[in-house]
Amino acid sequence: MADASAFGTPLWTGLYIGAGGGLKALNNTVTAVPGDAVKDDPGAIGAHVSLDGLGGDGAFFSLGIGGDYQFHDRFLVGAFFDYDFDTLATNVDVSIPGIPLQAHGKVEIDDSWSVGGRLGFLPSPSALLFLSAGYTRLGSTDISANISGPAEISARASVSSIAGIFYGGGFETLLTDHISLKGEYRYTDFGSGDITLPTVEGIDLNGFVSPSIEPTLHVGRLSLGYRF
Repeated sequence: MADASAFGTPLWTGLYIGAGGGLKALNNTVTAVPGDAVKDDPGAIGAHVSLDGLGGDGAFFSLGIGGDYQFHDRFLVGAFFDYDFDTLATNVDVSIPGIPLQAHGKVEIDDSWSVGGRLGFLPSPSALLFLSAGYTRLGSTDISANISGPAEISARASVSSIAGIFYGGGFETLLTDHISLKGEYRYTDFGSGDITLPTVEGIDLNGFVSPSIEPTLHVGRLSLGYRF
């Protein structure tokens, strides 16, 4: 157990590495409007669809590195970087009134990374409560799309890079002088990103429908850290 019998010793100052995992839940709001090729079609005017609650969840494994500076008996500041190996997938369905196209897709996220900072309060020398905030980017984001209309089309679409700001908080406790246990919750709002559909047999599907996706992410993580 860490020697934390009294305040006054900056037990938390230094660098650390960590490993852990947890669960992520992704929620998507998919919005689609007519593309340039049909937006002036009287039958398509006002055609608009917004689907909320399209989501999925999955587990992840995480590696991280960071550092803290205890500037007061009760307070510290820190910075960190995390890389997550994800198994997160979510189904997306889009159907546009006035346009003879429907799409069923599966969004898969294989990895993500985050960089951020935290401000911590020490209720006891070996226990830490903290608030965190930073930047998260989803990597290897892909959509497998099956588009149906006049003909059945199997295609692969892409999503523009998805990144956003996260906010969170959690706890950490020193188990020994060098080992700590940390639990944290984070919420990320990624804003809105365009979905780019493929060109199939010379037909640019983006001219018929212009979809976008607005994801939010909930993350619960637990990790062990080694403090140098």
